[in-house]
Amino acid sequence: MKLLLENWRKFVNEDEDATMDMDGKSWKEIESDTVKRARQGAEAAGFHFDRKLGKGQMGEVYLVENKKTGERNAMKHVVKSLYGGPKTSKREAQNYRFAMDNKASMPEKYAKYLPDVYNVEETVKDYFIFMELLEELPERLKSDLFALGPDDADLPRHEKYTRIFKDPEAIYDIVNGSIFKNVILAQASPKVQEKIRSQVPSRVIKRIMDSTEIDWGQEPYNILSDIIVEESIEYIKQDPMLREPAATQAFKNSLIEAATEILEKQIIPVHGGHGSHSYAGRSPKSIEDKFPEARDFIRAMRYFYEDAKWQPKDVHSQNVMMRPGTNSFVITDLGLFSLV
Repeated sequence: MKLLLENWRKFVNEDEDATMDMDGKSWKEIESDTVKRARQGAEAAGFHFDRKLGKGQMGEVYLVENKKTGERNAMKHVVKSLYGGPKTSKREAQNYRFAMDNKASMPEKYAKYLPDVYNVEETVKDYFIFMELLEELPERLKSDLFALGPDDADLPRHEKYTRIFKDPEAIYDIVNGSIFKNVILAQASPKVQEKIRSQVPSRVIKRIMDSTEIDWGQEPYNILSDIIVEESIEYIKQDPMLREPAATQAFKNSLIEAATEILEKQIIPVHGGHGSHSYAGRSPKSIEDKFPEARDFIRAMRYFYEDAKWQPKDVHSQNVMMRPGTNSFVITDLGLFSLV
């Protein structure tokens, strides 16, 4: 799991470099002052300030109500970097303006994945972003389709794994990928390597498809690696190096690491434009095809990247919400998108 955590930190770009306020205030004083400025920002834009809804990577999100229409919206308050906010605060505001100015010209089937942004106000210290009010995603959708953000890291993925291991093609890609990446097997004799690579995947598929007792809810990469080793044992015994207990265990450990990387990979990419070779990219097609509910979202990310020249980045379970009524996914944190 250490490898997964290290990979995750590469792609969830938590901003740990926020500076202290230029006036030297304590964090407690800054927090109190920013809430006061958030209230003032809402009032100045014609909204009643209600309450805090949550905290995003770049700032706090509040519930506000339009004084004239009574419509409830979300207001994201992003403090400028010079005053203690994230170093990417300016890009955050630019991206929301880009969505506000360009969404209407995009095909609706893709545009619906962007939030309706009504206004982006700027003051000396802050940006105030006013947008539609959205709902949390159900946990099942988070765990099935997205890379899990830090607050969702403990969500179970039992249903995701079960769906994957019902498909022979998906099993083949996982087993074949795990064997191909095995650094210990690469040190075995060419004959043993060829036998394991050509014979074992079909054996593992048959065993899994014939079984009705495997529970994929608990560390499926361990279960899978055990099966691969068991189905490889007659070939392992033929290699003087590989049959040594320590080498056999190292072979299994390498299988676990590779299978974990494949299975824990998100269905919806973290970064648009990345292929299945990248940890932040798509899962293998055989696995992706098991989740048709993600297909249109993935196409939208491809459209943003290839046609709008606007690369989606940092798309994970805590940066996507749902539009009430339509149940459409909406990317809520646009701060790390980049023009390409």
